Amino acid sequence: MFVRTACRSAGLAIVAAAIPVALLGGPVLAQTASSQDAAESDAPAQLSALLACRDIGDKSDRLECFDRAAQQVASVRDSGDLLVADRDTVEAEREARFGATSNVDLWLGDNQLAEKTYRLTAVQLNPTRLYTFTMDDGAVWQQLESASMRPPKAGDEVTIKAGIMGSFRARINGGRPLRVKRIR
Repeated sequence: MFVRTACRSAGLAIVAAAIPVALLGGPVLAQTASSQDAAESDAPAQLSALLACRDIGDKSDRLECFDRAAQQVASVRDSGDLLVADRDTVEAEREARFGATSNVDLWLGDNQLAEKTYRLTAVQLNPTRLYTFTMDDGAVWQQLESASMRPPKAGDEVTIKAGIMGSFRARINGGRPLRVKRIR
């Protein structure tokens, strides 16, 4: 079971999982820090305990509560059961994974990247006369339909736009759009 929560004031998305999960490795659910309806009741037990310490009136009892709860949070973080990422890290990951199929979009929210512009670093023509494009950030995209066009070359500008139902279209140097899919 996965738990979702957000800490708006600190600009953090916090993800807790029952098993260790790499940043993009498994089915993780969370809310981004911009989510307006984050509720403490959705927080992992350790985080809820930490936040509950704020309500203790006696200073020494409150400090003792914070120390105990902080130790619990550190313990689950160190075990890999709690992942914490700041908004900039999440946004950078979203951009780097543009077009890649993963469950990361489940916890990144609805702010999907609509298009991205690249420079081609390599172009390969396969036996079926379809191109494979390597972009300047290492992403690899494959042409899905044949089309007559000027052969692309390294250095060309490619803009890829997200379409409906997970489709993508690439325009090379502003030319006609081609259906493509990200393969790496």
